[in-house]
Amino acid sequence: MGRMVDFLGVTVGGWVGWAVGDRLSLFTAILLSIVGTGVGLYVAGAGWATTSERRPGDFGGEPSTRPAASAPGTGPPALRTVAR
Repeated sequence: MGRMVDFLGVTVGGWVGWAVGDRLSLFTAILLSIVGTGVGLYVAGAGWATTSERRPGDFGGEPSTRPAASAPGTGPPALRTVAR
């Protein structure tokens, strides 16, 4: 459901930016559409966060329980560093 809300926010935000910028020029319409898309995504995420456990900036999915790739000895066997 969160992705659908994001999609709607992006769609509406981009459309509003385009509608406002189209009155001035094509370049302005493109720029304001990009800005409107970002604003729409932020507003949708913030609105969804108030009605669920999702927080702004949370892109879904569970946090990984795998160790970080930069931790010693966690890569594929050929890439593991050997302490000498």
